[in-house]
Formats: sequence, C-alpha cells, structure tokens
Amino acid sequence: MALYAAPSVADLTAKVRRALRDANEAVFEPEQVIDFINYGLSELSLIRPLETTVAINDVDGLNGINVDDPDAITVTDLDYVWAVEVIGMDDTTARGREETISPDDPSVNWRNGWDFVAGQIVLPAWNLRWLGDVWGEDEPTHQLRVRGYRHRRRIDDPDLDVLDLYSLPEEQAVVTLAQQAGLEALMNDRSLFQQWQTATNNTDVSPTQLANMAFGAQSKWERMRKHLYLMRRPLQGAQ
Repeated sequence: MALYAAPSVADLTAKVRRALRDANEAVFEPEQVIDFINYGLSELSLIRPLETTVAINDVDGLNGINVDDPDAITVTDLDYVWAVEVIGMDDTTARGREETISPDDPSVNWRNGWDFVAGQIVLPAWNLRWLGDVWGEDEPTHQLRVRGYRHRRRIDDPDLDVLDLYSLPEEQAVVTLAQQAGLEALMNDRSLFQQWQTATNNTDVSPTQLANMAFGAQSKWERMRKHLYLMRRPLQGAQ
C-alpha cells in the first residue's frame, strides 16, 4: 500500500474550491483561498502540532547564542520544548554519547536546568560555557539536540516545498476548516454571497441554507478534532 503523500498547493486549492462550489474560480480570489487554507493549517496546528528536532552544532546562524543574552540559545520554529540533550556527533570520539539536561527546577534559587522562554533555550552557565568551548574547536565533538513541537508552515511560505500534512485525516481537516472559513465569508458579505449565487448557479441557496452549510462544516470539524488531538509529551528529565 502506498504511503500518504501531501497534495500539491494547486490540488489542495482545487479541493477547497470544490468544497465551496467555486470550482471554476468565479467568486473567490486566489489570495482568499490561500487565506482560508492558512486558517485551516493554523487551527489544525493548535490541536495537532508537528513534532520536531532541532540540532545546534555551533553558535553561528539563526541557531546560536544571543549576543544580548549570553545565557540563551535561539531556537527557530519551535513553540514547545520537551527535551534538551547533548549528543556526540558522528565521526568523533564522542559518537553515540548522550546526556539529557533536565528542565529547570523553580523550587530552588539558582538555575539548575534548561528553560524555554520567547523562542530561546536558557541554560545553566556551566552548560553554556562548556558548549561554547566545544563549538569553538576546529572539529566540534558534541551538538545540542532540542526536541519539541512547531506549527505548520503557511501555504504561501516561499521556503515551503511540501505542505505540512502527513495523513489523509489532516488533509481533510484543512479542507473542512477552509470550507468553513469560506462559507462564513459568504455569510458576512452580502454582495459576495449574491455573486456566489449567480456565478456558481446556486440561486436556490438561501441565506438560511448557507448558514446551515456553515454549521455543518463546523460540526464536521468538531468531530474530526476529537480524533486528531495530539497529547503533548511531558518534559523529559523532570524531577
């Protein structure tokens, strides 16, 4: 059986238009449909974020020591962190060695573990000094591995090659949420609704029926979200 493959942007857009009865692109502008899909991706991310691992090998680039706060390392993308580890890098004598840094224990009056604040991993001073020394070597032996969750990328993100969808239920959820957003747009804009009625041959659809369609999409999403909800991993190494 073939593994799931995320649809292309064009295919997903076409599915949303079919759900909105606008397959001929007569009503909604392309930017509007993209907004509807981004809404779906953001709502899905709230209940089912993507588990992600970020490896930090040095202090350069986006993942590095913040010059304004030398006790913090900036981690891009992540919204929630559940583990911070130091691991031996391949092709070094430290290969395969792992050490888990426990999260900070706020019950004591000194920093004894990591914390995640405003997109930054805050480490105890001894951890950061040691890592700085390792990364300053010609051939660093260790890297910092941060595990957590991130939101899905926008459909109009210029760096997005493949949509952040990994199963058919996730895809269907985004289509349903985008449909719900589009139907609500029709409900809130009388001229757009009238244009939709005429251009898509839906003159028999009344405002009441449109509201029922929007309610149906909302109810469908409520059923979906119960099965899609992802329980977050607890902090690793917590006391």
